[in-house]
Amino acid sequence: RKATAAGVPVRVMLARIDREARVGATGAWSASGDDGAPLARGGALERWRVERSARRLRLVRDDGQATAWADSPIIIRTADADAFPIWNEKRYRGELALSASDSGVTVVNRLPLESYLRGVVALEMGDRPATDMAALEAQAVAARSYAVARLRATGERAWDLGVTVSDQVYGGVDAERALANAAVAATEGEMLTYAGRVVSA
Repeated sequence: RKATAAGVPVRVMLARIDREARVGATGAWSASGDDGAPLARGGALERWRVERSARRLRLVRDDGQATAWADSPIIIRTADADAFPIWNEKRYRGELALSASDSGVTVVNRLPLESYLRGVVALEMGDRPATDMAALEAQAVAARSYAVARLRATGERAWDLGVTVSDQVYGGVDAERALANAAVAATEGEMLTYAGRVVSA
């Protein structure tokens, strides 16, 4: 069945850390509070480390320039569609949301459903020849159904899915492959349903 989850971003927890980590982007980027208040701007070659104090965060550039401490989350967005946010040297579509807790920093990738699937199908299926396109398309439909069944199904939690086999393996832009991307595009919006509900495939 063709359906849509347009306008509802998938929220993927990339990491929960208690050590130093670094953010940046492949092009111009900005950091803001969740309310949109600007905190910092960076260029493609800049990496800023994330620091936590209790439940507040700030970003610190290599030369020591730091943002003000901010209530989390801090949102990292790129300035144009051809650039990608970077978390610990891995590229992701959409935006990154950094949140502080008593135990560390949680990093969540928020992005459109179809963009998310591009980072899933290739990893779930591995490298496949063009003759396996039907299998890749079936995986795309199953992965889409699984993701939609979990959107906002986690109560107050700030993320829907993880990045391992406990949900679906997800690797962001660096995991994408042309054939898997084609399978996602060919099945756009298609999901498995039963009795009017999306199946957790």
